[in-house]
Amino acid sequence: MGDLRALKFIPILDEGRHAREFEALTRYRQSANQLRSPAILPIEHVNRREDGLFYIMPLSDGSGAADPVDPEWRPTTLTAVLEGRRSAEAWLGAEQVRAYLTPVLEALQLLSDAGLVHRDVKPDNILFLNSSPCLADISLLGDDSFSITRRGTPGYSAPSWYMESGGHPDMYGAATTLYSVLTGNPPDKIGRANFKWPPQGEQSLSLDEREEWLRLHSVIRRAIDERPAERFADFTAFVRALRQQAPELTSEVDGADQSAKGKRADLPRQKRIPVRGLVLASVVVLAFVYLSLNLIDWRPREVAAPSFVAATDASQPRIEEEKQAGGVEIQEFEIALAHAIKTMTFPRKQFSEEMDAIAADLYVYDKRNSVPQDAPRKPLPEIEKRFLDVLKALPPKPEVSARSLVLSDLREKAKEIGNKYGRAEREKLDEKIVSLEAELNTDFDFRKEQALKVLNRSARLINSQAGSADIMRAAQIFSYTGNYR
Repeated sequence: MGDLRALKFIPILDEGRHAREFEALTRYRQSANQLRSPAILPIEHVNRREDGLFYIMPLSDGSGAADPVDPEWRPTTLTAVLEGRRSAEAWLGAEQVRAYLTPVLEALQLLSDAGLVHRDVKPDNILFLNSSPCLADISLLGDDSFSITRRGTPGYSAPSWYMESGGHPDMYGAATTLYSVLTGNPPDKIGRANFKWPPQGEQSLSLDEREEWLRLHSVIRRAIDERPAERFADFTAFVRALRQQAPELTSEVDGADQSAKGKRADLPRQKRIPVRGLVLASVVVLAFVYLSLNLIDWRPREVAAPSFVAATDASQPRIEEEKQAGGVEIQEFEIALAHAIKTMTFPRKQFSEEMDAIAADLYVYDKRNSVPQDAPRKPLPEIEKRFLDVLKALPPKPEVSARSLVLSDLREKAKEIGNKYGRAEREKLDEKIVSLEAELNTDFDFRKEQALKVLNRSARLINSQAGSADIMRAAQIFSYTGNYR
């Protein structure tokens, strides 16, 4: 036809892997045609031969020679771009870093929405088409399940602890890729102070760029945080954090108001307060306040009331009388506690039993299991409806801010009750608060753990039972977010 294409040939080394790769390529080709994203490399043709399989795709941008037929020609990958910057006077700017990673994250979100995982996100697999980054090399593509696997590239593939906690393998790969783009270092150096800056050093960056560099490091840490509840819910949230222009280095709030940050950026450089000076001044002020409060009793003697002091013999009859009558403070506490339990928690044992039952219903459909042919099978639409009904019945996943506010209010009420009715009464309420706090803190992990029962069962049926795809996607979304939507 007079134009050029790229052809990748994969020889047969293992019959089983060969079949899986052909299946993944075929599925990816169908998905890519439907998604039609410029950041996802399309496949124009895929086929098998006796000695291997091959697929045809558009030719990427190149370097080393003008003619792709020349042996010196090489495809332009993100790795090649980073290597070329090492000898330059300056590294990539923050805007360029975002420009390279944002399309990749958006492509990963599209794949995830389609129920697929790339499994090998790294700079080598990001090509450039018409100067735009494009996710490529999808021979490891698979169903979106959380089974632990050694597939992928060491350093960029998610470790077992991340996967066991329900982490998305492509989220880990995207975070480590961002680190490599930001610093030019391999992923095993994440978190080391000596490898925080690009090859040209910290001094090669402006003050604003240094602050943004530190903020982007906090974005990386959040994506691979050991606490599942602190990670990004999906790649869209990752993109929002990547784009956020903020002086805060350790906290990113999705959708936060940017007006204050914009005002800071408009300040003349000479009026900005040095960060280290501000921190030192804050420490001095806090130390002064602390010493003042501890060395001098500022409270008027006649109104100062010690907390958690046992009632005197004279006041005890009145206190017991108020407790028996049901003090207003205790009633308010019980009402607030009951409301928190009703709106933010659910019966865990019942939910776990429901997930077990749904997973058991899916189990009999898997031909790889030893199930008699005449074993009763519920229709997949019926199983899906039951699954969705159970998810809809749950209260929304408690967010960190809402959780903290509820617990803070309850502790304040318990403190008031303790001051009025004594230490023993407050200790009873504190036990209830601690129990609620433990349940709220583990809520997301519990939801994800239960969703994996259904997700893993439905993922095993994806190639044999078409109706399982909807169940798998619902379980996938719920395991990512903790909510049904």
